[in-house]
Amino acid sequence: MSSKMKMTIEIINEDGEIIEKTISREIPHLKEFEEKGFRTAFGDIETAVLESRKTISEEAIETYMEEMSKKKIGEGEIEAKNYGIESEMGKINTKSHKKVENGKTENTEGTLYPKLKPLENYRSIRYDELQLKFMSELSARKTAEFLNRIRLEYNGSKATTVRNQAEKAGEKIEEYVSNLTEVTLYENGFSLDGKPTEEEKYKSDNREYMDMSTIATAAAESEITSPIYLKDYENPEQSINLSIDDVCSKAQKPNRPMSEKAKSAKKINNTVIHIEDESGKYIVNSSKIKEALRIALCFLLYNGVLSGKQLVFFTDGARILHDAIRDMFDFMGVNYKIILDWYHLHKKLKEELSRALNNTNIRNETVDIIKPFLWLGDVDAAISALRNISSQYIKAPEKIDEFIGYLNRVRDYIPCYELRKNLGLRNSSNLGEKANDLVVSSRQKHNGMSWSKDGSSALASVCAANANSEIDTWVRDASLRFKFVQKSA
Repeated sequence: MSSKMKMTIEIINEDGEIIEKTISREIPHLKEFEEKGFRTAFGDIETAVLESRKTISEEAIETYMEEMSKKKIGEGEIEAKNYGIESEMGKINTKSHKKVENGKTENTEGTLYPKLKPLENYRSIRYDELQLKFMSELSARKTAEFLNRIRLEYNGSKATTVRNQAEKAGEKIEEYVSNLTEVTLYENGFSLDGKPTEEEKYKSDNREYMDMSTIATAAAESEITSPIYLKDYENPEQSINLSIDDVCSKAQKPNRPMSEKAKSAKKINNTVIHIEDESGKYIVNSSKIKEALRIALCFLLYNGVLSGKQLVFFTDGARILHDAIRDMFDFMGVNYKIILDWYHLHKKLKEELSRALNNTNIRNETVDIIKPFLWLGDVDAAISALRNISSQYIKAPEKIDEFIGYLNRVRDYIPCYELRKNLGLRNSSNLGEKANDLVVSSRQKHNGMSWSKDGSSALASVCAANANSEIDTWVRDASLRFKFVQKSA
């Protein structure tokens, strides 16, 4: 004799009326456990429980929602219509109701249920939360696969639908951030392009540095004899670090005739800024560098941390980034600075000498000579060493000149990395690169992937919201907290 499982759900509404649903399923008994083995037999029980729970829950909720809709519409000649709800429980197929009476139309779709477009299903909070969190880390195909697996919907969510819905959510997030940026700038006396009406309020010197005796001790321990510039050693408690990175994703091929300029656009840019202070961190993004910086400015104003602190920007050597930072934050006067990421400077040194010198051995020997000068922030000594390279080792002297020009352009952004390291200060923009990996690269730079400009930016916005722990707020309130997120231990 087989074993049976009975599952009952009972809903009692506000009038005491009872909706009851019962389901029975056979489950393995002792002999089946002995014949099939524990793993298989227990798997049969697990499947029976999950499938029964899904079936009976959906039936009970469908009936409950339908009865509520009938109660809302009242007595009379009623027309029923299917109303679909995608939820973490599964697909709920209930009914909405319409009544025409005395020339007046009443419809519970729009009064009880949200109004839907043709063939559209409503998506619950928990469904949207799952979908957006999965889409922040997985492909659309994998997201649909996991959504269907969790909900036991074997013909449920489709990859294309999931991707489109995530991109639409990203577009709405971008619209929200854009509106918030404009309002915040206006309320704080800034123009829409980020220029303050009262520049003097921000130009007064608010910089705080590390204690000079601490700096001197660290310099002595490292045997640093070159001049020490106090401006290079900010007080971490009174500064905000902004790490900026720009990344490219592969652009989709156009499906219709386009201009030559559009055809040549094979890459899509996304700029990501990791903002960090002692209290926490936050990531902002945009498809445009200037807009990403404008949003970062808005974030600082919104959180009330722009005044009284020094802004420290960590970037690679891209001129476009440096120019954009200066253009947006020049009103800060001495209260902002740019630090060139050491990894990028070291990489640039090796790449340029590879182009300039005869062979790898000479390149490596020359790097070993010049690298210590740059690590100590001594740009003049590095340039002097470059000029003293014997001509017999140089195959492309113009590359030496170009690198010297580069060093002269970025010399203000090259501190004494050695001393900053010993003082526990950052030398790297790697947090920006890590943020870009979370927001863009890990989702958009796999083999076979290509993106539209709007789709790439929208998905990056969803990923940023997930990294900022904002998904739950967004799906519930269609808003963002836009506050520093406490760092994990």
